[in-house]
Amino acid sequence: MQRPLAVTALAVLAIIGGLLGIVAGLGLLGVSAFATVAGTASADPPDAISTALGAAALATGCLNLLFGLGAWLVLRWAWMLGVLVQILSVAQVASGWLVNGFAVGGMMILLVNAGLLYYLLLPEVKRAFGRA
Repeated sequence: MQRPLAVTALAVLAIIGGLLGIVAGLGLLGVSAFATVAGTASADPPDAISTALGAAALATGCLNLLFGLGAWLVLRWAWMLGVLVQILSVAQVASGWLVNGFAVGGMMILLVNAGLLYYLLLPEVKRAFGRA
């Protein structure tokens, strides 16, 4: 089956978002690791939360990358993975706001993830993945 333009756009956005999520996750984990090595880290919630958010960003980045590759190949399982990853990503941004406060960058990420979720639920996109 030929990949529709809508699915191509989804795949490209998911791959870019996945790569950015991996970089952000590694960055957060690196900052946490540096604080530990430098002796400035503690078991206080902010350090533990930064580590948790870094791990979550890394995990959702990897899942987004996997979804993007699956969407590029129009594999049936990619649709469900895409829906789940976008829901997780929205929850991740919301939890980041609870910890760090509102950020414009987070709003951009939230809008992209919500847009991807909406796009995944369109009938022609579901049909392309054999879900309609």
